[in-house]
Formats: sequence, C-alpha cells, structure tokens
Amino acid sequence: MKKSQSLILFSILLTIITFSTTMTVFAEKTDIIPTNVNPNLITRGTPAVDFTAKDVLTDISFTFSSLAGKVIVLDFFSTTCIPCVHSVPELLKANIKYSSADFEIVSVDVDSNDTEAAIENFAEGWTIDWKMVRDNGDLANYYQLLEIPTFYIIDQDMLIYQAIFGSEEAIKLLDSFILELLPSYSTAPNPTVGPGNPVSEFWAKNWYWFILGGVMFIVVTGLLIQRRRIVIHNKKVRKQKQEARQKRYRKRER
Repeated sequence: MKKSQSLILFSILLTIITFSTTMTVFAEKTDIIPTNVNPNLITRGTPAVDFTAKDVLTDISFTFSSLAGKVIVLDFFSTTCIPCVHSVPELLKANIKYSSADFEIVSVDVDSNDTEAAIENFAEGWTIDWKMVRDNGDLANYYQLLEIPTFYIIDQDMLIYQAIFGSEEAIKLLDSFILELLPSYSTAPNPTVGPGNPVSEFWAKNWYWFILGGVMFIVVTGLLIQRRRIVIHNKKVRKQKQEARQKRYRKRER
C-alpha cells in the first residue's frame, strides 16, 4: 500500500511539474526563434541594397528596386552546394503558391566557379523560372553572408524582414515568414491564428509536453482507480474475516 501511495504521489508531482513547465514556456518563450533563423544578422528594417544585374536565364538586366511592392526572397546559393539543392523544393512551392504580382524570388549565385552555363543547367534541371544572377561579392558582403544557403526575406517597402540560413529544418520555416507579410494567402480559417501567431507557435513547439501531461494524467487516474479497488477489496476481506470470526465465536458459545 505504501509503495502504491508513493507511486501515485510521484505521478501527481510529475504531472504538476510538466504543466507548470509548459505554462512557463508559453509565458516566457513564445517569441523564441530557432538559432538558425536570425532576424538580426542584419537588423530588421534595414533597407535592402539596390543593385543592377543580368538575369542569367533571360539575359535581361533589371534593378532590384524595380521589384518594390512585392515580398522578395533573396536566395544565396551555389549549384554545387548540397543543402542549397535540398532547399529548392521549398522555393518551388513558394513560387507556385504566391502570385508574381505579390512575390518574387531572386537567386544569387555566390560561387565564382559557377559559370552561366552551370546556372542554366541547374535551373533547367529544377524547372526554375525566377531570376537568377551572379554576385561579384558586393551582395554577399552587404548581407554579411556566413554560409549557404541563406535566405533574406525583403518586405514590400524594400526593407529586410528576416534572415534564414543553414539547415533544411530552418528552410521549412520560409513559408511562415512570407505569410506574415502576405497573410491573405493563408489557408487557415482564422488568419489571426496562423504562422507567427504566439498561440499557434506555442502549440506547435510544445505539443510533446501536452502528450506527456496527458499520459501522466491517465497513469495517475489509473493508479487512483486501482487504489480504490484495493481499498474496497481490503474492506471486503476484513468484513469476511470478521464474519468468519463471529461465526467461530458463536459456535464455541454453543
């Protein structure tokens, strides 16, 4: 019985700790951004640098400022960079999802060894139809490029909004940041509860705590039910023993 009571108390304590930890995370860490998603590689709100470049795929020159009014993803890449290759599907999905009137991708090849032919072959292999340019080093320097792939999301006012770099896991967050600037494309019934919203981010980041809490609740409930059964059983046994003693006592009196 003491062992059962100790187990029940331990389970209750663990459940309380689980929920209190979850609530602490909600209260204090809802604005945490993964380390490989960095809004301050360059301070958010810094103007995007204007430049003129030739689109390798069309041989047409353009100025970056001509894209004002759209959300722009600057994709720093190399044709031989494996993580860059793995990031292409996310860019393709975004290119399909968002209208060209609201959204633009500009891929910037920072590898001096990549020829225009290599870039064209890369684009053809992935059926890429957005702008692809070569960098002479100026853009990489301005955007403090540390690794590739790196994505800079530029808002409609040509201001830096977000930087994403590194792992494939971080790249999957690209769409959520674009939606913050283009909320009308959200498929959620209530656009106010979507990517970037603290409530949805909280549930997405802490679901495992609730599963653990639910499991512990079930365990505690099961233990309490079992304890109740044991108590009832013990009462029944004591009653039976008492009745048996009374029968023996009556027989001796006779």
